[in-house]
Amino acid sequence: MNDFFISYRSTDVDCAKWIAWTLKEAGFAGVDQAEDFRVGPPVIHQINKALASAACTLAVLSPDHFQSPWCELEWEAALTLEITGTGHHLILI
Repeated sequence: MNDFFISYRSTDVDCAKWIAWTLKEAGFAGVDQAEDFRVGPPVIHQINKALASAACTLAVLSPDHFQSPWCELEWEAALTLEITGTGHHLILI
């Protein structure tokens, strides 16, 4: 199991990479789309797998984040996991 999955808009990739790097340097395991997603499998499957395998979702909030349908789907999926008692947490950054 991973400690975190980072949800962010592509315009915020530098911030997301820094967060992922900082957490990984501190010994946490996580999924960063920029580093860990691969060409081939449908992105929605990779997102669902990342969400299901993580203890929390870190949502990097920015004005652009709220304009992305992908970020909205990730947010809703993470929130659903949290409120259904799976132990998953949504953390806003």
